[in-house]
Amino acid sequence: MKVSEQFITSLLARIDLVDLIGKKINLRKVGANFIGLCPFHQEKTPSFTVNQAKQFFHCFGCKKSGDAIQFVMEIDHKNFIDTVESLAGLYGLSVEKELHHETNPLIEKIYKILNIATDFYHQELFKDHIVAKTALNYLKDRGINLSTIEHFKLGFVNAGWTNIFDFMLHQSFEPALLQQAGLVLEKNGKFYDRFRLRIIFPIRNKFGKVIGFGGRALNAEQVPKYLNSPETLVFKKNQELYGLDIVKSQLKNINNLIVVEGYVDVLTLVQAGFNNVVATLGTAFNEMHLKAMFSVASEIIFCFDGDIAGYKATVRAMELCINMMATGNMQSKHVVKFVLLASNYDPDLLVREKGCQEFKHYLENAKILSDFFFEYLAKKYPEKNIESLNQLAQEAKLQIVKFQDKLLQNLWYEKLAELLGVESNTLKQIKQSNNTKTINNFKNKTNYNYLISNAYRALAMLLIKPSLLEFCNLLSYARFANLKLPQDVDLFIKIIELMKSLPSPQDLKDVNIEQLAANLDPVYAQKLLSIETKKIVQCIPEKGIEQEFLGAVKKINRALIEQTVDELLLVAKNRNLENQEKLLLQQILKEL
Repeated sequence: MKVSEQFITSLLARIDLVDLIGKKINLRKVGANFIGLCPFHQEKTPSFTVNQAKQFFHCFGCKKSGDAIQFVMEIDHKNFIDTVESLAGLYGLSVEKELHHETNPLIEKIYKILNIATDFYHQELFKDHIVAKTALNYLKDRGINLSTIEHFKLGFVNAGWTNIFDFMLHQSFEPALLQQAGLVLEKNGKFYDRFRLRIIFPIRNKFGKVIGFGGRALNAEQVPKYLNSPETLVFKKNQELYGLDIVKSQLKNINNLIVVEGYVDVLTLVQAGFNNVVATLGTAFNEMHLKAMFSVASEIIFCFDGDIAGYKATVRAMELCINMMATGNMQSKHVVKFVLLASNYDPDLLVREKGCQEFKHYLENAKILSDFFFEYLAKKYPEKNIESLNQLAQEAKLQIVKFQDKLLQNLWYEKLAELLGVESNTLKQIKQSNNTKTINNFKNKTNYNYLISNAYRALAMLLIKPSLLEFCNLLSYARFANLKLPQDVDLFIKIIELMKSLPSPQDLKDVNIEQLAANLDPVYAQKLLSIETKKIVQCIPEKGIEQEFLGAVKKINRALIEQTVDELLLVAKNRNLENQEKLLLQQILKEL
């Protein structure tokens, strides 16, 4: 048994190290740090420093350093488990333990397999054959130099069906074990490689251990463009961040953390000297990601691609941060900022074409959470007529009323008043008289016509009547595999897949929301559990529910098609579409 890494991250995120250490020794602020006499050795001149932003202590005399857990272990002479339990009790948490320990023989075997596979893929990249040279030239054309390729141990796998499988068999590893490591798939009793004809990006946890791989297609015909390892005993992609091991190794020199979308963005920025960059692994940004990042830096800067999908991902990250701030999971010491790159630029392309100084300029002008939120609303409702301003105000209020901190709530209302061009006192009077009413309306609304999306309406109907699953084939979501889906649509599709995976019709009949939520990421599970299905469908007659469901599914399909067209047309402005993209666009335009 061991304490889960997720819990450790959550615990450290709650601790103010200056406050904790300040109870043991006298600290005084000098510049960005706090200093005092070291509690671990005798000294007359202070050499013990605490960095509040990084939540890290270091003594220049005895060289002891670490985080809050390390400090308590040293000062109280406790072991790791006792220290964690003591701190958890102090901060009102219950220690979460996990069954698998890293000394588990199976886990150690998986780590060994993944390390061997990393070396195999890396060596394949430098083989003297034309396809490997194509892969290496692709990386060089993207500006990735040999030093970075070696540093990240990038690799390649050819088009054969059993390259890694055959190699591993010669290393005496059993096929079932290779499958558990996520390297091979099994079909009809035969095993074949998961990754074929792809550039390989080893994915490491924060301790530097390889836990999985990302594979980038080498030609346009391959789908998906990016393929990740499946979840295994060592790889939970909704908890991991690509590049976090590099960040942890540079902890003393990091003031903030930059979040980007892709592997190559991380490579290019690290190569350019930015050692504070991480990327999500093809999953929606979630609360666990944010907590993991706040454990190493108190300031987070989101810098997603400058296209429609990147903007939508930025808005989703903004909404998540607001919810975490409202629930107290983001503290006042935490700062979140957002960068909007110029159209069609991503961090990789921006640095290669315009240089590091231009990228730094964007970072320096990043918008803090509150400013970005109100600028987002101003862009969404640009008209200055009463109706548009009222819509803006209503959407803002739905977020602001979530804040439990009344001072913070008042400050956001002040900003809203400034945006609306009204006196803040007027808005406060409206707020005081309507605040409770707004919350109650939001919670108890019986008419969801303007609050609920088509995806949530369809999902509510599906949950009430699971037999509607037979009509979900009309939603051709397979073609949108590379699309960054809106969170409501993504949740709807995840529930469809979960229901389809049930082994029998009886299981489908007996399914309940709690069971479904248990199989989802926390952010999605929370959204699912918050949907008031009965209220959404209460106005739909039983005989008309199938027609309503079909209508909602068609509208979702239409929205996804239009989003795909928008993105393909945006791509077409900057380069010639690949054949596969042209065929998809032609097919969709015919449907439209």
